[in-house]
Amino acid sequence: MPSYLSFTIEQRRYGVLLEAVRRVERMVEVAPLPDAPSVIAGVIDFHGEMLPVFDLRRRFGLPLRPSLLTDHLLIATARGRTVALAIDTAEEVREVSAAGREAVSSEVVRATTGLEGEPLFLLDFDRLLAEIALPPAAEEFDGADF
Repeated sequence: MPSYLSFTIEQRRYGVLLEAVRRVERMVEVAPLPDAPSVIAGVIDFHGEMLPVFDLRRRFGLPLRPSLLTDHLLIATARGRTVALAIDTAEEVREVSAAGREAVSSEVVRATTGLEGEPLFLLDFDRLLAEIALPPAAEEFDGADF
């Protein structure tokens, strides 16, 4: 049974496969990235690795707001790239059986599953990242880019 890390954005619960997750960090300052797709909030320096920060609020059409000190970054890898997802809070790891899932007609949401009376939207992280052209890999950045 696959395990998912659940997290919230605007009181909605989402889940990403645990195998894609590297870690969860407190929000840090995000440096804007000129000419990036609108769903890229900018980049962060994560232990010497420049990571694009993916703005899920913008992607899912949720109300935009400035980052709060209580927000988090979910560092995850898919399609051979590591990115940071801006989230409100990380919750817990849950196993989700195939029997508990319902198909959803969305390219990036694989399924929903009931979780204490609330839906948990399981993200197809590979498809989510495939939708956009990510900025060049960190090794292609130099100090002049910032």
